[in-house]
Amino acid sequence: MPERGGFWQILTGRIEPGESPLQAAAREVSEETGFSGELRELGYVHSFALGDKLPPLFAQETVFALRVRGEPRLSVEHVEQRWCTAEEAEQLLPFAGLRRAARMVLTSVLPA
Repeated sequence: MPERGGFWQILTGRIEPGESPLQAAAREVSEETGFSGELRELGYVHSFALGDKLPPLFAQETVFALRVRGEPRLSVEHVEQRWCTAEEAEQLLPFAGLRRAARMVLTSVLPA
């Protein structure tokens, strides 16, 4: 969706008032894909500037992993999804922080 960025990315979202990053991640995963389960924090947080205004406004992202099976039920925020390898994700994702997060998730060992 061009008005939402028009590029590939991993699931992201905003923290609602009173939520922890873990609670926000669980909510966003459920809302955007229909998946649920036990999220695992991977110990990676990165920040980036939004837009080009001064002083800059920064966003911070915390990376979580979740093992899922089946196909997602996409929300209206997305037009398509793709399961891919870490190498494919690195080719598709436009930002270094997203690429690093995807590699961490795809190479982490999650309980079956």
